[in-house]
Amino acid sequence: MLRLENTEVYGLERAIIASGLSFRSAPKIDLTREITEKDWKRGKSLGSAESGQGHDGYLKGIVVQVDITYPQYWTKQAQRYHFFEICMSSSAMHMLCKNAALPFEEFRKQYNEYVDEDIIKRVQEYAKQFNECTDEKKKYELFMKMQSNNPLGYELTMSVTTNYLQLKTMYNQRKHHRLKEDWGAFCDWCDTLPHFKDLTGCSRDTN
Repeated sequence: MLRLENTEVYGLERAIIASGLSFRSAPKIDLTREITEKDWKRGKSLGSAESGQGHDGYLKGIVVQVDITYPQYWTKQAQRYHFFEICMSSSAMHMLCKNAALPFEEFRKQYNEYVDEDIIKRVQEYAKQFNECTDEKKKYELFMKMQSNNPLGYELTMSVTTNYLQLKTMYNQRKHHRLKEDWGAFCDWCDTLPHFKDLTGCSRDTN
C-alpha cells in the first residue's frame, strides 16, 4: 500500500512572513527576518480559511518533496491535482522485464497483498517469454500482453514536488475516501508535516 518517505519541507517561515504582504505598503519587506508570534497568528488564520477564497494562497510557498511508493490505481486519482508534480518515477515496463528472472517470492513483492498470485505468475511468464523472444512480431505481442495484464496493484515509486496549498485540497477531498489504506496513509503523512494542521486547519474530525 501507499508509503511516503524521505520528506523535505522548504520555505515554511518565509511563506508565513510573506502572508503579511497584503497588509504592508512599504516598497520593500524583509522576508528573511525572524518570524514573530504575530506572523504565526496571521498565518494560521489565513491558511485555515475556506479553500477557494484566495486567503490561503501563501501556502503555495511551503514546498514539499517526498518519495511515494504507490499502487498504480492510486495515481489515477493523485494525478488529477494541479500541483502534484512527478519529478521521476520507476518504470513498469523496465522493472517487469528486469525482474522476470527473480524467484516468484521476490517478484511477488512488487505487488500489494490484494493481487491474486495466479495473475502475478501469468505476468511473470509473459515477461520471461518477452526477454527470451527474438521474433519482433511475437515480441511485441508478448510486450502488450505483459503490460495489458499487469494489475493495478503493481507498486512503483515516484519522487514528487508539491506544496501545502495543494496538500490542503487533497487532504480535505480524500480524508474519508473509500481507498482508506492508501489515502489514509497519505493523510497520516500530511499530519506529520511541520505545522501542517495548524496552518491549514485540516482535520479528519470535520467534513
